[in-house]
Amino acid sequence: MKNSLQLCATACVVLAVSFAGAADAEPVSVSVTTSSQYQYTTIERGQAPVPGADDLSMHSAISETAVQIAPYGSLFDFQADVSIANNWFSGDWSGQQTTDWHFGMALYARDANWGILGVEAAIGDLEGVSGPSAKSSSDLRRIGVRADIFWNDHVTSINRVGYADLEGPVYDMHGLYGNAGVNWYLSDNFAAKFDFDYALLSVTNRHELELWATTVEAEYLAGQVFGTDAALFAGARMSEFETGGPWYNEIQGFGGLRMYFGSAGNLREHHRTGPQENNSAVLERLPFAMPY
Repeated sequence: MKNSLQLCATACVVLAVSFAGAADAEPVSVSVTTSSQYQYTTIERGQAPVPGADDLSMHSAISETAVQIAPYGSLFDFQADVSIANNWFSGDWSGQQTTDWHFGMALYARDANWGILGVEAAIGDLEGVSGPSAKSSSDLRRIGVRADIFWNDHVTSINRVGYADLEGPVYDMHGLYGNAGVNWYLSDNFAAKFDFDYALLSVTNRHELELWATTVEAEYLAGQVFGTDAALFAGARMSEFETGGPWYNEIQGFGGLRMYFGSAGNLREHHRTGPQENNSAVLERLPFAMPY
């Protein structure tokens, strides 16, 4: 699986260079989406609580950037995206910090009338900065496919499925993940988003790990900042993962600012023609999803 991911990443790099080189022969458009958000997580561990870990919560500052290169008149476009998050605990684990990053690539085929088909891949890393996990590191690799359907001007459905491989200091995990979501546009510039994420991972020589998360989010394109379209977003997420023994419940609230560079239009047009969100909530947004 590692070789497949490496081949995919290499192919994406070759495609990116090809797309960039095509600018000499054919004009290309470049669109960039950036976001900055604050995320608060409350964590409950049940069935076999850890002593001194009855009161856990975490604060996160997350920054994301995605760049899209699309030759004019082409069905295809290429995307590269990166994110970094700084996390710090409060409560019983006060003083513990972690940081994680994500680098992804994707190739999409789009049609303004029907939707998007694509292949997405990403690598990531979670590192302890201070506290008990200061010397721990967990690596993530995943690859999957995506299919979005534009049902009408008001509804877009999003479907993703893929394979993930995670390596931690104690356990290794691998298995399937998926996502089903709907963007409902109450107006051209206001969207309500509903997502369900799921993963079923096998833990080396132990058991299966089952994760799910339900997310609701609202996004509003408020206007322009320094000539760039700017949107405010806020949401909440509820999740659980079962280990065959201990289980965790997590409730998250998040909000921030999203900027759309290089293209003009309403929020629905930005969502359908610009860079896409290339992450998995259960693998890259939940503090305990990565194996410590």
